[in-house]
Order: sequence, then structure tokens, then C-alpha cells
Amino acid sequence: MHTLRSLTRLSAAVRATTLLIAAGAIGGFWLLPGAASAACTAPGPSNDFGSATTTLTVPSAATYNIWTRMKAGGSTANSFNMDVDGGACYQVGGANTSSTAWTWVNYQGGNTANKVQQSLGQGAHTIKMYGTQAGVEVDRIIAVSDLSCVPTGTDGTNCNNPGDTTSPTVALTAPAANVTVSGATDISANATDNTQVAKVEFYVNSTLVNTDTTAPYTYKWDTSLLPNGSYTILAKAYDAAGNTASDTRPVMVKNNDTQAPTTPTALTATASSFDKVNLAWSASTDNIAVKGYIVTRNGSPIASLGAVTSYTDSSVSPKTTYSYQVAAVDVAGNQSAPTTAIKVTTGGGPTDSQAPTAPGNLETQAVSPSQVNLKWVASTDNVGVASYQVFRQSGVSTVEQIATVSGKTTTFGDTTLKAHTTYTYSVKAVDAAGNVSPRSNLDTITTHSTQKTSELIGYIRDTNGKGIPYASVSFPIDGVNHTYKANSQGWYDADGVPGGSYWMTFSAPGYKSLTISRNVNVNARVAQHATLERQ
Repeated sequence: MHTLRSLTRLSAAVRATTLLIAAGAIGGFWLLPGAASAACTAPGPSNDFGSATTTLTVPSAATYNIWTRMKAGGSTANSFNMDVDGGACYQVGGANTSSTAWTWVNYQGGNTANKVQQSLGQGAHTIKMYGTQAGVEVDRIIAVSDLSCVPTGTDGTNCNNPGDTTSPTVALTAPAANVTVSGATDISANATDNTQVAKVEFYVNSTLVNTDTTAPYTYKWDTSLLPNGSYTILAKAYDAAGNTASDTRPVMVKNNDTQAPTTPTALTATASSFDKVNLAWSASTDNIAVKGYIVTRNGSPIASLGAVTSYTDSSVSPKTTYSYQVAAVDVAGNQSAPTTAIKVTTGGGPTDSQAPTAPGNLETQAVSPSQVNLKWVASTDNVGVASYQVFRQSGVSTVEQIATVSGKTTTFGDTTLKAHTTYTYSVKAVDAAGNVSPRSNLDTITTHSTQKTSELIGYIRDTNGKGIPYASVSFPIDGVNHTYKANSQGWYDADGVPGGSYWMTFSAPGYKSLTISRNVNVNARVAQHATLERQ
């Protein structure tokens, strides 16, 4: 009589067969005391006679008869409980189940017309069984889509439904073919299948080195103890039906490489235009292989390249002198000495009297008592925008330029502000010739209070219920009018408002303004929405 540990081992040995839609070879066993299935209700520990779990894999969605090859323990000990994927509980067998011979059974509760039949989706399904009567043996469970077929023999192969004959696909993704590797190297592969990938095996020179059953399929290959030379990596994928596919690629192992490449030679630098410098050099050599090159400008790296011998620097400014150097790197990470620095001066650019367009759609957002963030839509220019000038005004004070940012930047954070203060911002674009664009739209914002008292939020919408982009709400606080801008969806957030009663005026271009009286409690979050009519 098998122990429960034996049952677990036998259950783990269950496999699918390509001769049937799905089959589980469980091996003959007596069901012994053990835990019951969660989906089936156990009658109690005193007559719980064992449990087992197996897996059936089906290649396509269909309705299946689930057949069990079993032998009863006697005239009254002739059934066991089973569920599929934790679903309804079947009492398999019952009256008409033989106790003297192995019998294929697909009925429940002793009623041969009441089939153990279930719709199954493509893929693997979990079968859970546990015994409720002493002496019941179970040998094999199969799922058959031919509902008229009655299995015979040990395997029931007369119900020969077509199995899964589609092979999986597998492709090595690392390392690349013909590269030189050293030390710990990642081997990885992608694998797919029409049902499911069971496992991916990794081989080095025909020797199995790792098996991975879960995507992503990877293996850390330690080459440090291997002789230097050529190796072949193979990834082999299996599906649940035993179909396979493989992919191979050669690599070169080279460890203990401390020899740096030679320094690149014949470096040249040419300012092809006011905003481009073209570099070219002669290739370096290495005892194994040159991996690439590092380009530095004015002493700082600006590019890490592959095994190429030219580069164009497109981030230069007009009328500026730059110093360039290039160094080579091999596959082991050894870096050569850099080339002698070579200098080049860019030109002044074409004569340009055309100013850029005004920056568009300036938006501001208060993020703290001392900071407001700005963003805008980039300007355009016949040559190129070189920079943006950011302007700020507080109350009736003079408009002042507070920052200049790169022409490739359309954001700015102003961090030099006072708490609970209203500011108005604008932006202008400047091109390389010094032409200045018209001013952007003005945008007014109030910074947060240092002492958070109350918060006013709301939704400013039109009569159709749609938010009005960048509408605003204004109301006086301590005698000073404060304006809060809504976002592009019509929501506003006025933070740090002292408790009290306020007359709030909601407005937006093209709409009639609306004034609402609102009482704000101290230390509260208050919502006040507004609906504006078009003019």
C-alpha cells in the first residue's frame, strides 16, 4: 500500500500523451488519508482516504468526456470525489463499477447517464482527487473530445483524437552571434507556443547547463573557468506535448584580457556648419576585438559609439571653439589612451533677421509656497531657437527677466518666490542671431501658503457639462485679489485659503463671468463648482 508521499511523487510524474487529447498516467494506487480538495466537500477525517493532483493539457477549447480507469474496493466502496480547476465536485463511479477488474468510468453517482463531462479551454487544467471509500484504486485519467468513444485497454488509445503537433518557437536574444564574452555572461531566449511552453533548456557545446520553466528564459553562464576559444550556445524549447524547437549561435570566450586597444589615429574635426562638427578617425586594433569608441568634448564624454570611425556632433553653438578627443574600448572594457586633442571653431551661421514665433500656451502651476513650474509650446524659427527668456511680475512691480533656458527646453521651475503671493509670467524665444520673438500669453498664479489652512477645489464647466480649459477663479484674501488658474480639463485647486466668507468670481474668455458667495471653514477641503454661459 502506497504512502501519501508516494502518491505525491506519482502525481508529479503525470504527463500528457500525444495519442489522446490529454492523458494523465497516475499509476495504480490506494487512496490513503490526506487533505481533501477545496472544491469537493470531504465527509470528514474519519473516512477521508487520500488525495492526489494531476494536470491535463488540451490543444483546443471543446467539450470533453473525462474518463477514469479505476477499480472499486468492494460492492459499496466504488467511488471517489474529483473536481476540475476547482469547479464543481464529481462523485466518480458508484454502482456498476467493478471491484474485480480495471474499468473505464465516465459517470457519477452510479448513474451511467450522468456523465463526468466538462467544457475545457485550450491549455493545462488541474484535476484534484480525494478518496471517500477504502480500497478504491485509480490508474489513469484522460479527456476525450469524441463524446461517443469509449476507451479500452490500459491507455484508452482507441479514442485517438489528434494531439498537439505544433512545435514551439524559440530564439536566442543574448549574447549576440559571434561576439566575444568573458566572466559571467547572460544567455537569454524568447519562446512561444500555440498552447504553452513547458520549459527551455540551455546547452553549451551540446552539454545541458540549465533548464528554465518560467519566462523570461535566462541563464547566467560563468565562463571564467573555461578555456578561451569558440563555443556554441543552444536554446531548446519544449511544449506540454513534447514538441521541440531550438536555436543556436557561436560565441568566442576570452577571459583575463587586460590589454587595451591602440589609440585611434588621424583624428580630424570639421565644422560643416554653424551647428555641426564632423569627426573622423582611423580604427584602433586590439588583441581580441574593439567594441567601440568614446568621444569627449572639452574633456567631458558626449557619445559612446560602436565600432565606427566617424561621428557628427549636432549640439554645438555658433562662433564657439571646441576641443575633441576619441578613445577606443575593447570587449573586456579596457580603454585606450585618448587621441591628442583637436580644436575646431564653428561659424557664425547665416544672416538671419527673422524672429522666432511666440511661445504658445504658457501654463503655470504652484507646487509649494516658494515654487511655480512653467511649461509652454515650443516656438519655431527659420534657423533654430537658441534659448527662451522667462519673465515674472509681482503685483504692480516691474516685469523682470528671471531666467534664460536652452532652446530645446520648454519648462522652467521658479524657486525664488514668496508664500501666498500672486505672480504673472511670460516667455520669449531667441534665435542664434539674437532675434527675439513676441511675448507669449500671460499666465497668473498664486503660490501656496506656508500655513495650510483650507483648500478650495472645483470644476469650471460650460452649460453642456464640459470642462473649460484654463478658466480661472478670483477672490480677495486680506484685501489682495488672488487668481487661480484651472487646468486643461477645467479643474482648479486653491490651497492655503484662510477660513472665512468669500465672493468668488469665475471667468473664461468667451464666457459670461459668474460670482458666487462661499463660506470656507478652517482646516477644511471645500468644493465649489461653477457653470459658465457663453457670451
